[in-house]
Amino acid sequence: MARLTKQNLIATVTRALRAGGWKVALKSSPAEHPARLEISRGGAAVGIKLYIWNLTHGGASRSSNEFRIQVTSGVSAFSKEDGLETVILGWSPRFGVFAGFDYEHRDQPVGSSPSIQISKSTLEGARERGLAFQDKGKGELAVAVRPDLLGSYFEHLRSAHLGRFATPDLEIGDPIDRLLEERANSSHTYQFGTPADTSQRRTVLERLSAVEAELARLKHATHDRGHNNPPELISDEETFISETEDAARVLREQLTTQRPDVPVVAEKGRFFNRIAAILKDIGLKTLEDFKDKAAKAISAALWGLAIFVTPALVSAVTSLVFEIVKWLQLIF
Repeated sequence: MARLTKQNLIATVTRALRAGGWKVALKSSPAEHPARLEISRGGAAVGIKLYIWNLTHGGASRSSNEFRIQVTSGVSAFSKEDGLETVILGWSPRFGVFAGFDYEHRDQPVGSSPSIQISKSTLEGARERGLAFQDKGKGELAVAVRPDLLGSYFEHLRSAHLGRFATPDLEIGDPIDRLLEERANSSHTYQFGTPADTSQRRTVLERLSAVEAELARLKHATHDRGHNNPPELISDEETFISETEDAARVLREQLTTQRPDVPVVAEKGRFFNRIAAILKDIGLKTLEDFKDKAAKAISAALWGLAIFVTPALVSAVTSLVFEIVKWLQLIF
């Protein structure tokens, strides 16, 4: 796989941030390295000094589990700047995740062997769960993070490298919904058939398969509960599962055609975004908290399914939403 230029690596970071609902202001030229940028979302704003390299396998003589960045491009030492967080990243198209390394443990000259390692298993863990940590010894934690969580990683950088950062919640009214609504009502010329389009569609379909597997588990679990529950509750649950399966089917049909109907994809993204937000809220809010009529209908069914909601289901739906958003950003 061809290595990306610095300009393309920096662009990969900014696309990931924008897909996650962050506003990005690049304060340096597109190819300048390290890059300076400011990101903001809601009330949060973070200044970043960004070092980034391609993340590749360590070479034929190294373990198959070892991946690394090689600190080149004239960087002999990492440095801080007032008002900016120093971020050290590697990007792996193979795993679709970033690797983040702790500046606090990298504030000395890089030396004659300028590479920093992270394991394949850590990268795979982030691809599946959104976030994964690796203990590198002497108090140093490396963090692998999926693109949809990159902005939150930047926002909580110190906490992340202390192992105190968890996958952030989606919220009803999140900027993601506004972006999806905009795309659902947009008429635009889209860039279909590019390598980026093909690759990202494949990722969305993988995430969709994970959601479908969780729906199959839910269907099996509700069927096995027996007949001691109120019939209307069973009906609500079945309606939720059926409607979600229908949405998944439409999404798959669209993304496997040559020229998908983008507003339809965006509208199904809104459906899954609403579910992701409600899944996070189960046990924390009452039905009266959901003012939107459609949200009430979905949440009523989900309350009956609360006992079967697992982190895997929440992660699968949340990840699907972010990957849909990323695809929509790529084709514009």
